[in-house]
Amino acid sequence: MDSLEKSYQQAEKLLPWNLSLQLGNTRITPYWLDKHRFWFKRDIFDQYYGYQKGYCEFVLVDSKNLTQEKLFDHQRLADSLSRLLKKTISSNQLPIISLECCKNNQLTLYIDGTNNPNERVLFDRDSYTCKLIETGGLLASTSPDGLMEAVVKNYNIYLCDFDKRVEKALTDDGELHYGYGSYSDYISIGICDKKPLPPAVLWSLGSRYLAVQRIDERQVKAMPLQQSVPTDGSARPVTSTYKFAMPGDTNSTLASIYIIDIDNDVVIVNDRPPVTGLGGVLIEHACWSSDDCFYYTEWSRDRQMVRLVAFDPVAGSRVLIEEKNQSPAPLHPGPIPFEPAIFTILPEIEKLIWYSHCSGWGHLYLHDLATGTLTNPITSGDFVVTSLHGVDIDKGYVYFTACGSEPGENPYYEYFYRVNLDGSGLTLLTPEIAQHDITAPKYVAEDFRPLSKVHGLSPSADVFIDTISRIDLPYKSVLRSTHDGSELMLLAQCNPSLINDSSYHPPLDFTVKAAGKVEDLWGVIYRPSDFDKSKKYPVILAVYGGPQKCIVPKRFAEFIQYAGEIARTLAELGFIVVSLDPRGTPFRSKEFQSEIYGNMQNGGGIEDQVFALQQLGERYSWMDLNRVGITGHSNGGFASVRAMLSHPEFFKVAVASAGNYDQRGYIANWGETFQGLPVGKNYDDQSCLHLAQHLRGKLFLIHGDIDANVHISHTLQLSNQLIKYNKDFDLLVLPNRQHGYMQDTYFIRRVWDYFVQHLLDEKPPGQYLIKPPDNKSSDVKFCN
Repeated sequence: MDSLEKSYQQAEKLLPWNLSLQLGNTRITPYWLDKHRFWFKRDIFDQYYGYQKGYCEFVLVDSKNLTQEKLFDHQRLADSLSRLLKKTISSNQLPIISLECCKNNQLTLYIDGTNNPNERVLFDRDSYTCKLIETGGLLASTSPDGLMEAVVKNYNIYLCDFDKRVEKALTDDGELHYGYGSYSDYISIGICDKKPLPPAVLWSLGSRYLAVQRIDERQVKAMPLQQSVPTDGSARPVTSTYKFAMPGDTNSTLASIYIIDIDNDVVIVNDRPPVTGLGGVLIEHACWSSDDCFYYTEWSRDRQMVRLVAFDPVAGSRVLIEEKNQSPAPLHPGPIPFEPAIFTILPEIEKLIWYSHCSGWGHLYLHDLATGTLTNPITSGDFVVTSLHGVDIDKGYVYFTACGSEPGENPYYEYFYRVNLDGSGLTLLTPEIAQHDITAPKYVAEDFRPLSKVHGLSPSADVFIDTISRIDLPYKSVLRSTHDGSELMLLAQCNPSLINDSSYHPPLDFTVKAAGKVEDLWGVIYRPSDFDKSKKYPVILAVYGGPQKCIVPKRFAEFIQYAGEIARTLAELGFIVVSLDPRGTPFRSKEFQSEIYGNMQNGGGIEDQVFALQQLGERYSWMDLNRVGITGHSNGGFASVRAMLSHPEFFKVAVASAGNYDQRGYIANWGETFQGLPVGKNYDDQSCLHLAQHLRGKLFLIHGDIDANVHISHTLQLSNQLIKYNKDFDLLVLPNRQHGYMQDTYFIRRVWDYFVQHLLDEKPPGQYLIKPPDNKSSDVKFCN
């Protein structure tokens, strides 16, 4: 076996699904049962075998009495499940994907291994009996009182009443592309790949009302997809269509909110006009208050104006806050565009908290609930609030996380704070210099499931769960006091021995200046585990390029979508791999983020990226800037091609996958947010197609043929331009792949091979075979 094949084997060990097995407990998710009790899943560590896939325990914590115990008797449950499923199940490897607490001390278990994917297991914690229940294949939204659930059938909302054992239709006029509880095709097909989604609804806290999202795409133009390799083995390609609005289209996606009065069987129509161009997720930016009023945010199509709307089932809707942009950047009440809006309603004191960048930094503001008038800033200064975790009304405390608030430290580290509602008494509760992850309250999860009981701050606001980490510090999760931040209990920790294991080396962090030589930028350098500073290594820039993401890791062995998943593996093959967060990305000042607006032609902040590499090349003699490559997926594919064509003298090799190479052909919500509405020729410069004649180096384009997020037409149109100018390039079409194939082992191997052959100037091992991940039992989070 030659040394390069050994490097491939070592790189394979560092793929996310393999490295995660050595870590364990990289995060915990607390599900609160009441004010003081929560449960979470903890990986089991064996001193001889380490962490093993699926080996875990379910832990019940009493934060008041500071006790831990198992949520149930694992052996008794294993025995009961073995009898039910007619196979042997280990008590240390319960096949529970997730679970939900029900009434009467029962749990609904989502099991890996039932014969029918629509079956769930109902577990009685008193008798330890289990029985299978049929869900009918429909995902439901259960009411807070546990007595009802809402489902979508034939584009309408149906209510299942458990006590009355009846099912009835709450709406009857839903239709294709104009259904109740629906999502846009871009979300359900392009992002979620036709996976089952729960109805887009939110229950009021008392279970009387149901807020329902309704998406209208009847007038939106259709996009074709052709499946050239039908999964049924037939020879004839299968053609389908889905709705897809592009920048400037007259008819874009429309989103509306309705409220259904369950008690009176009344559908209350909102008198607000539909929101345009949002991409079809309005319910994610909304919440109910304790006084049965529904609040949600709406934007203008160009994202230059945002409103907070109060929708009272009795009094109707009214605008509480309207904010217009004062600088050319997308307006969003939160640190990250497209993420759930940050606000909370406090009817007990007739106030609300609203997130705004009006000072130039992302902060929290207290407003009057009746009029929307500003009362006072709650936070202020040159830092960014990242999450609002909760409010203790009795004490007048607000709990939040923020980054950039501790001078002289990495501005991307998040810390947990307490402050008074009037803005006084700011108190740091997590003093360690590290990243502090406290699960933020979310009404809707990434797969749009309700998550009202998942949050890091206790409902009593007396304790919080903090997961502490750094790129050179393994994960540790602890229970802490909100009084002084003191540690009360160790909950979980990852394998600390990995930090001394020669198979893994944390990346090297660095700071450089932006291209304007003013702002400081942060990044990391991945080096081979056998790194020799006396050698010179070719360099690969791993990029994403989307203005809504930061890709530089700040946690130990962190898995970053689109860039970090492959960066550390490329380093093992003999490269120096660099990732940087350039100007235009989140968690910094509004001016910093505004750099991207109307300037997508600087794809991925490429001017900053090139200047950063030049600074690093002067700093480190082992970086060979005569051999520089670049790679990225999705918008990182766009950024990679843009770099090759705009800096052909600098970048010698690029691998670009699933790139949106011309925003005119991508989703309207994306282009119109960051490039503005199409006016004149403002979209011309951002297109990679206009630069095809400048290609000099080696370019490898990869795309899935049924990608409904970034359509394969992007890669084919770019290919057509390269052919027009007689340019050599390589092209790989992956049959039956949607957008998220970053864990596809054939894709990974081809990326490795291309850089080894063309940048390292070595012959790759012949058809090296990577073992694929086991998605069903893996806790690693991959991109959609």
